[in-house]
Amino acid sequence: MPSPWPDRRSFVLLAIIVEGGLIVLALLLGWLLDTPPFEAWKWSGYDAARALLWTLPLFALVLLVYAWPTGPLRALHETCEQVLRPLLRPLHTYDVFLLALLAGVGEEMFFRGVLQVWLVEQLGAWPGILLVSLLFGLSHPASVTYVFSAALISVYLGWLFHLTDNLLVVILIHGVYDWVVMMYLRSGGLGPAVPAEGKAA
Repeated sequence: MPSPWPDRRSFVLLAIIVEGGLIVLALLLGWLLDTPPFEAWKWSGYDAARALLWTLPLFALVLLVYAWPTGPLRALHETCEQVLRPLLRPLHTYDVFLLALLAGVGEEMFFRGVLQVWLVEQLGAWPGILLVSLLFGLSHPASVTYVFSAALISVYLGWLFHLTDNLLVVILIHGVYDWVVMMYLRSGGLGPAVPAEGKAA
């Protein structure tokens, strides 16, 4: 399937504008709501190591999508193959690294560092986490199943952020997860393509 973007530069530039814009928006909204995201950004070698371990369940989810692509997992598999892989295939390795870094920093600063902190203060822990996760899912509209899976991942990240009170944890999890998965999809995917329902292999 050809990429929906005219060239690699257009896609990378748009991604940089969107993800980089979230960093600016997080700083501005954090100032307005008196919830500066850097207050929850703490360097800790212990938390960094835990973050890498906490990335493993997300990789297990990806492996499940490719090892058992039935039901909703089939729809998610098709989104990865038909939408994400064509977008990522033309990218260079440094493009993928930059996008993963910006996504980890920008999205976590905005959704966790500002919105979740403020909503948890207003509504309580789980209502705030769930509402932020709904917004996070809706900001990833590749498909209905992808929105649901992004929201589910956001619940996991939101819980870990609430548990550790360290934005660095979720930035590392998000960035490492995005980088590994995007590199796999860019290099040809995690497994053989599964035909859509009703189509021959």
